[in-house]
Amino acid sequence: MPVTQNDLDWFAVRLSIAVYDTNAEFKMSISDDIKAAKAALAEARAAVPGAIAEAKGVAGSISNEVNRLKAETAAMRAELAGLTNGGPPLDDAAPIQTPLPPVPEPVGQVDRAGAAGANVPGVTTY
Repeated sequence: MPVTQNDLDWFAVRLSIAVYDTNAEFKMSISDDIKAAKAALAEARAAVPGAIAEAKGVAGSISNEVNRLKAETAAMRAELAGLTNGGPPLDDAAPIQTPLPPVPEPVGQVDRAGAAGANVPGVTTY
């Protein structure tokens, strides 16, 4: 059976309708995706101020905690300074600069009564 001009015209009409339907469906699916993307962006935009406020609050809390720790450290150092006898600081980084005084040699012997220098010449014990 040969293909006539009428067959070609019908084929063209059906093809045009199919192309039109396909384009309409494609446009609707794209517009749905665009609407969904716009909605997601609007939701994100609405959430930004809250997120910024929360971040500022967390940063403020951290800053307050750091200041509290600094104050407690200073108070502990002051307490420690009150407990020491004025010696060098107790830091590992600062070695002791002054040597200990030498131990004196004994001057004399101690007798049974406990008097020091009992057997030293020129020393009188009573």
